[in-house]
Amino acid sequence: MSIVRRVQTFISDANRIFLKVTFWLTILLLVIVVPYWWLSPSPIRELSYSDFLQQIDKGNVRDAHVLLSKATLEVDGELRQTPERFHVWIPTGDAHEVMSHLQHAGVPTKSSENIPRSSLKYYASAGLMILPSIFIFVCWAILTRFKIRKLDVARERRSRQGTT
Repeated sequence: MSIVRRVQTFISDANRIFLKVTFWLTILLLVIVVPYWWLSPSPIRELSYSDFLQQIDKGNVRDAHVLLSKATLEVDGELRQTPERFHVWIPTGDAHEVMSHLQHAGVPTKSSENIPRSSLKYYASAGLMILPSIFIFVCWAILTRFKIRKLDVARERRSRQGTT
């Protein structure tokens, strides 16, 4: 085998290794950084029920997300004057009063139900969150397998040409 051929083979192998390392570093970066970026909470101020009602009366509540569970009502949102997040726990019995207070003050609200961990909805939502990662992995596996076959065919051709 000539020196030029050896250099070309070395460069080809180095490029493949570089691409594989770059791919895995990118995947690792995505797996570590993206969830941290999305899930890293901003500082949350815990409010008492009475403080929360006072903030609504002052018009200091920008928005509210109400999460209803069996025993409590959780309200997350953002304050206007000091743009910080807040969280407050409210007994379920006061839910109607809080909702009417929020509506009367003109606070945009979103509401949802708490999904229990033992329910099918919980596992379905978790599965949907994982699905893109599985899709990327399967695509990578298929492409890698195709590339390996292509390389094997090329090597076989080279070996036939070398013996001929």
